[in-house]
Amino acid sequence: MNDSTRMAMWLFISVLFYSAAFFLGDSPVLQTVAFKLGNVTVAGNVGYWLARTALGRIYPDSPPQDRVARAIVMGAAMVGVSLGL
Repeated sequence: MNDSTRMAMWLFISVLFYSAAFFLGDSPVLQTVAFKLGNVTVAGNVGYWLARTALGRIYPDSPPQDRVARAIVMGAAMVGVSLGL
């Protein structure tokens, strides 16, 4: 898979969530949930690329510390966006 399209599926999912938020205009609760899910999926994508830039590629035979580091960076990006920072 090409590196530039590696996380394209998640961007497509976030577009679906944002579209759902747009079309659920009559239900503010569902609209907010869909919008927040869109934000979290975009944050996961950004977190992945931040970790990829900072840590480099991680392969199946990479040390577990590298995998945990990527998970921490991605999780921190997702929590930061979820909290509105």
